[in-house]
Amino acid sequence: MPAENSYVHVMELLLPPLNSGLLLGGLVLFIYLAVAYRSKLYTAIALLGATAFLFVASDAVIAFWGNWKGGTTVGVEFLRLQQVIGAFFLFTLPHLLGHLLKLGTGWKRLNRVIAISGLGLAAAIAVIAYCAPDLFIAVGSKAYSTVSGRITYLSDREGIVYQVRDLLIGLVVLYALGSIAVDLVRHKRFDLLFISFGILAAVAGAALDILAVWNGGYFGLFADQNFTRFSVGLTVLLLALMSGVVREFVLLSREVHRANERLKLSERKNRILAQGTKDCILSLTDDYTILNANKQALQQLHLRQENLAATNFLDLIASDMGSAPFLINLLKEKIEALKAGGETVFMKLKLKGFLPTESRSYNVSFEYVETEEGNEIIATASQPQADTYLKYIQAESGRFVIDNFLLTVEEISNRLATSLPKFVNDDGVKKMHMGLREMLLNALEHGNLSITSQEKNQALMEDRYFQFMHSRQQMPEHRDKKITVEYSVSQAKAVYRITDQGDGFDSRSFLATLKQAQENLNLQGRGILMALGTFDKITYNDKGNCVTLVKHFT
Repeated sequence: MPAENSYVHVMELLLPPLNSGLLLGGLVLFIYLAVAYRSKLYTAIALLGATAFLFVASDAVIAFWGNWKGGTTVGVEFLRLQQVIGAFFLFTLPHLLGHLLKLGTGWKRLNRVIAISGLGLAAAIAVIAYCAPDLFIAVGSKAYSTVSGRITYLSDREGIVYQVRDLLIGLVVLYALGSIAVDLVRHKRFDLLFISFGILAAVAGAALDILAVWNGGYFGLFADQNFTRFSVGLTVLLLALMSGVVREFVLLSREVHRANERLKLSERKNRILAQGTKDCILSLTDDYTILNANKQALQQLHLRQENLAATNFLDLIASDMGSAPFLINLLKEKIEALKAGGETVFMKLKLKGFLPTESRSYNVSFEYVETEEGNEIIATASQPQADTYLKYIQAESGRFVIDNFLLTVEEISNRLATSLPKFVNDDGVKKMHMGLREMLLNALEHGNLSITSQEKNQALMEDRYFQFMHSRQQMPEHRDKKITVEYSVSQAKAVYRITDQGDGFDSRSFLATLKQAQENLNLQGRGILMALGTFDKITYNDKGNCVTLVKHFT
């Protein structure tokens, strides 16, 4: 072997076995899948893979015997066998399309006719190739001793049947590409792009081989290396089909993962909706409609299983002296923050029983769960446990400095009411809690944020109260202001001092006219009036931005 041609001959010897090995691996894979899943699609791919493997394996035999061993007779016979095998692409390619593409009824019939006709033509070509070889590839006495000799051999030995076979394969390939393009566009089958690329690679390889026969040699890249380009193209085609299988398995793996997640979520929901817990547990839609409820929720909230879909959780929130609208709006704001990726939300709510007068206090937690079927809110309502330290409290005092947030106002008002059950009855606790909340709201809205009653009323009527509040909170002149809360609770009395950093107001004239305007109160006046009815003494500083509330217990 001449030294200058050693690289060329090594390429000619190595590429066919390498391609054969890749195709054999793909063939084994698809045979396994066809048997394991009883899949007609994988069976069709295996048939195409078998045709491609036999075609390329014949090429490997030709390279081995013709180049290395010099077995020209064996090389010629395998050349004829290889070209006969190539005719069976007339069947295997349209047969694959019938299982791969989403064809209409009429198109399926046409495709079946093309596949069956292709099988018949391939069988006829095989018979002619061996019974009348001059019509296919004349063998005669002329042979060749190298792979490059095959090109010269075929250039003057092609029969009419060989040429017709090439023409028919070309038509079937065009039909395949057109069918894939239509299915890709019509059904958005972007997974077919890889297969289209593989078919184009095989077509390009076949075209280069045909041109080499006509011209007596290859041209372009690797022109001096006489491996068949069609073998490389077939290998790329099967690799493209294998990539489709890998993609399908990845998608299947994702679907299995999602199914497992759904199963875990279902188990979790079943666990938290367990009948043994003493808590009321409900699953809600995004608009707070009740989807499901456990036994305790049905009993304590007097719900009926068959009417859950017509029940909204917000309708269960009881109104204490007009507090329900505030709590509902506050809850909506908390849930929106929860949806945006926040942690579990907690609120103290009174929920209605059989009658509104039977409402009970609950500590309610809300958890947001996202699923493919839809998002859900899991609400868990538990009755508050008695504070074990409450009986030991003799006196308490403290100081809080808070930002301008409604959530903080609610939290601080709850905290201020924590020790009150030690000194007053439940009705007194409720009234003081409401009064403190209203005065804190006044300090926030009318004090630090300088919101007038008219502005607040208009925002509420236009259902944009929280957006309006948020815009005020972001203003440079308001965003750094604080509310200071100082308190002292003892056996004798409770004293609360709430100071904001607003401009204040004329408290004397306002309080003097307040009772005369009770029938026509704005929201600001209603809050102060509520406090006046609860606390024994309310005084403002001269500026009007600091209020002191006193409640005597004895």
